[in-house]
Amino acid sequence: MSFIALICLVLFVVLGIIDCIQAEREKSRILKPALMPLLAVFFILCGMSYGFPGASKAEGWLVFFALICGCGGDTFLMLSEKYFAAGLGCFLVGHVLYILAGVLDITRTADRCIPGALIVLILYAAYAAVIMPRLMKDVDQKLKGAVWLYMLAILLMSFVMFLRFAWGAGKTFAAAGFIGSILFVLSDTILAFSVFCKKTKVGIMETYLLGQLFLTVGFLF
Repeated sequence: MSFIALICLVLFVVLGIIDCIQAEREKSRILKPALMPLLAVFFILCGMSYGFPGASKAEGWLVFFALICGCGGDTFLMLSEKYFAAGLGCFLVGHVLYILAGVLDITRTADRCIPGALIVLILYAAYAAVIMPRLMKDVDQKLKGAVWLYMLAILLMSFVMFLRFAWGAGKTFAAAGFIGSILFVLSDTILAFSVFCKKTKVGIMETYLLGQLFLTVGFLF
């Protein structure tokens, strides 16, 4: 790991902890837009140094730009509620990039069927069936389609990360990517209920930052 990459990782952790504290106290969030670029630089520098042992170069760049999309989403969500759709769009593009990266990896390494895949898919469907009706009753009519599309995208992203983990026996940290996707789903669920149903905001940033970090590590090693 290069010195610059290490500095980026340390800054991501330290500034992330500070931002989580600020979020819980509902204070200024000026550090938030810097977090994903730091993680993206860490990822790409490590990938260039080690040759992306957990992914191909194409997958690596997809993950890099997914993190940049995360920066855009973070920035828009810091602004007034009228920019919520723009933030949602940035994160949606990021999930699509994660999905493409995962699918590319799966198509290179898949060599067998996964008996439990259907069960996992049913569990994701059940999650959506339980969460979405409760959420959608408080969502503005103009945003309902976008929220449904986003939920489908993030659940598909997490399912792809599961498949990548299940098929990636040779990838030491593939499990981290799957865990990261679950944390991302949890974070966005808390965020959605916070924005639309005025529920608690506790845990949004913690699960989000850990999710992005684990996803990054999952593609790096």
